[in-house]
Amino acid sequence: MMRATTIYLVRHGETEMNRRGLLQGQGGFGLTERGIEDARRAARALRGRGIGRIYSSDLRRARETAAVVREELGVPVRFSRALREIDFGRVSGLPEREVKRLCPPYRKDAAYVFPGGESYAALQARVSGWFARLLARPPVRRIAVVSHGGTLRCLLSWLRGIPLGRCLRGAVPHGLVARVDSGPPLRVRLLAPVSIFPRRRA
Repeated sequence: MMRATTIYLVRHGETEMNRRGLLQGQGGFGLTERGIEDARRAARALRGRGIGRIYSSDLRRARETAAVVREELGVPVRFSRALREIDFGRVSGLPEREVKRLCPPYRKDAAYVFPGGESYAALQARVSGWFARLLARPPVRRIAVVSHGGTLRCLLSWLRGIPLGRCLRGAVPHGLVARVDSGPPLRVRLLAPVSIFPRRRA
């Protein structure tokens, strides 16, 4: 029987590449001053929620965010490559407008493999597999997971049962994103505006 678990999903704070509209992928820099405040805001939101462990992507911007959360909560952090951002391959570091010109399927086709990189579909398989294993054997009752915009986009679409191709546009904000209760039943509650989901028709 699955153990009831609550997991808080957090996107890392802002970086200089975020500010300049460049695709970071699996490279990039650390947090800006605003990014540090993003991380502090997330940490404050997690205070008093009984979190016993933090999992984080091992990329620098996520590690720095997780360090801020760890300082606030006083709990251990474990790092995982499975929580990394999508690998944009040879278009990493380019402005988003340039990537749209060079790669027309960008943000349109989840199966599109970036030159020298991976697809959003592959990213979703990577992160959903990791998350399913976590839910099957959660080490503690309440967990925080620090990751990236693309990674959380793929995870949230999987958790809510929405085709990934319909969730490639819109934004996942820096800071706290969602609370997932494993249940049963599994429930996802957004804690910040997330515009990646298709709007319901009136």
